[in-house]
Amino acid sequence: MTAPWTPRRYGRVFSMFAPSIQNWWWTASPAAR
Repeated sequence: MTAPWTPRRYGRVFSMFAPSIQNWWWTASPAAR
């Protein structure tokens, strides 16, 4: 199985989506705090 994208491209996408995912995680799971 080959990854559909290179680490560089994934890094860019991840850095773009990471904040919103983090916000969603913190609001969705109070127990994780």
